[in-house]
Amino acid sequence: MKTPRSNGFKTAAVLLAFALVQVSLQLALAAPVASTFPTVSPQGVMGRITARGSQPASINGNNAVSGDSVPSGALVQTPSGTSATIDLGPLGTIDIEPGSSVRIDYVCPPEAMANPDPALCTVKVTVLTGCVVSHYKQGSHHEIFNNKQERTEQSDPNKERAGGGTLRNCADAPPAGAAATGGGIGQGGLIAILAGAAAVPVIILAAGGDDPSNSTP
Repeated sequence: MKTPRSNGFKTAAVLLAFALVQVSLQLALAAPVASTFPTVSPQGVMGRITARGSQPASINGNNAVSGDSVPSGALVQTPSGTSATIDLGPLGTIDIEPGSSVRIDYVCPPEAMANPDPALCTVKVTVLTGCVVSHYKQGSHHEIFNNKQERTEQSDPNKERAGGGTLRNCADAPPAGAAATGGGIGQGGLIAILAGAAAVPVIILAAGGDDPSNSTP
């Protein structure tokens, strides 16, 4: 003979089992679904510096030794008597002459960041002071800007396809294609332009790390 107590235990057990099933279903529905898309490395394209001279070069204000990484957007500075080379692998190399301050950006689509394809990436070099020599490899595209964010040089598409080439530019070089009009700029005007360029505070880029295309000298 079944007692009321045993019937109560059975009812409680059924209700408990039902509650556990409901909780399990809710947790299963709330669990995140694993993504099927590949993860893109957050580091992206990374250069390597080789410095030569009696004083260390610097990356974003920190002393650098040969082999240190150079991320996109880095400000690389070389004191007098010290030069440096940034090796970008399949994208080419950047030679920084002594007494220079240069910002280097690697612009690649997300799918090409972890394994850069020269045909999809652009190397942008902004020369704040001093001079650089940009060696672009076959298929890669390089651009050089002055401290006013004016493009002064860019790689030749014919040479890009044929095997690569070299660009050299200094901070006070005029933009590519610039031509004098109306008799040109007088000596006084040229001196004023150069003086203004020399007064640009490069520490703004060193502290901020903004995209050079959005910065204002």
